[in-house]
Amino acid sequence: MSNETIVAPETGRGLLRVARDRIERFVQSVIFPESRALLIAEEAAIAVLAAYFVYARGAMMGAAAAFAILFGLLFAFGPPRIPLALFLGYMAASHQFRSVATKQFGGIEWHPREVLLFMLLFHWGSKLLQRKVRWRHDLADIPMLIYGAFFVEIAVCGLLRENDLHRWISECRYPVFLASYVVFAGLVRDKRTLYQGFWFLFTLGGAIAGLAILFFLYTWATGSVINTQNAFGEYVPRQIGPLLLQSVRPNGHIMFEILLTMLAALFFCPALSRLQRISCVLGMGVFGAAIGIGMMRTAYVASALSLVLAGYFLIPSRATRRSVLSVAIIGGVTAALFSAAALYTFLAGLAPVLGESIRGRFEEIRGAWNLFLQYPLLGAGMGSTFEAMGFVSKTSTLAYGQAEYQTVHNVWIYFLSKGGIIGFTMAAAALAGLYGRGVSLIDRALDPIDRYLLIGLVASFGGQLVASLAMPRLTYPNGHVYIAFLAACWVVFAHDFRGKNNADSPI
Repeated sequence: MSNETIVAPETGRGLLRVARDRIERFVQSVIFPESRALLIAEEAAIAVLAAYFVYARGAMMGAAAAFAILFGLLFAFGPPRIPLALFLGYMAASHQFRSVATKQFGGIEWHPREVLLFMLLFHWGSKLLQRKVRWRHDLADIPMLIYGAFFVEIAVCGLLRENDLHRWISECRYPVFLASYVVFAGLVRDKRTLYQGFWFLFTLGGAIAGLAILFFLYTWATGSVINTQNAFGEYVPRQIGPLLLQSVRPNGHIMFEILLTMLAALFFCPALSRLQRISCVLGMGVFGAAIGIGMMRTAYVASALSLVLAGYFLIPSRATRRSVLSVAIIGGVTAALFSAAALYTFLAGLAPVLGESIRGRFEEIRGAWNLFLQYPLLGAGMGSTFEAMGFVSKTSTLAYGQAEYQTVHNVWIYFLSKGGIIGFTMAAAALAGLYGRGVSLIDRALDPIDRYLLIGLVASFGGQLVASLAMPRLTYPNGHVYIAFLAACWVVFAHDFRGKNNADSPI
């Protein structure tokens, strides 16, 4: 018998894969042509278009366009670290809904964050066509899909109920940032890249916290306070006893709470040296001081809850943790039963003296609850509004007035009013599943730094979920990016624990 190589016919290729390969070959042949003549023709066409643009718009606009094109090419086809750092850094350090500059186009006000998101998605698509990125399946995909489906549900309901289109668009554009999950999960290839991202966020958060503390000390020393809320944060005066102090809430103050919890967990890591522990203490002091001068009660509560959860997960034995949790639940329920009457009397007496901000939140909840009662099954959908007497703030000037609300500070009531029972169940199950996925990874971590870092991430996420009863962070673009990045962290850690992304912790 002759020595022959038998090649089996190619089987199992579906229509989608064939179409994808053909599109990929076509795009690559257009963008990266093999023919020298075609390449010269493309360059000549670009030169002619550039010359016409300079002639029509002027030299300055031509130079700006050339710079934008070069930056766009670098952003799209360069290394992933540049677009990832730019997008993540901007989203972490930008205001929840304000921007320094906006641009009207197509009847819509566009913000820099949306431009960066589209550029990041384009970069991910270009890497996908070049086969430099791949999708890695993980259990975190399920809650992220459910969470995205919730926003699709309330968007469809808003359209079918014929809510105001402008309000619908303004509310619909925020959940789009959940799409950054596929980018993070695809471009953050291994644990080393993820740790570099953590270093970047620690550096950025530390710089913002340090500047905030310096500004607070300046106002304290000079006695001059400002009263403004702008695209760089909220800076209002606070009367604390006889002292008039400056409340400093710069953009990115959510990072202070998260990074504080992560450093608190890492402090107990046995793999850290004494110098690294001292660094953790110093970092905790900086972030703790930055949280303190923010004078934000919900931030205090979120930080305290996060630290309590971190302490719970630091208990080494799983059985002991279950016992502690059982005792806490039984003790809490028992205390509530025996002190319900006294607690009701206390709260009833406290209500008239509550701050306008807290009282306004209760009014918002009442209005959103009435909206839920009108559409209990599927909710009112995006673009829906309700009227209530609530908190009206213009540079901390407090007053009561009849106001129309589209959102509510309580994220969970937002889920209920916009999505009804079905939508609320979807959103709650998604966030609970995402939290549970993080918890399941803690005991699987063999590297001590991985374990304690996961404790900090999970604990801070739990604190944010509870604090969402009083603040709407998770419904803003920054909150959606936070959830997307957190889910991508679970993906990277899970694949590393399965041995697919082996890399030592770079600490």
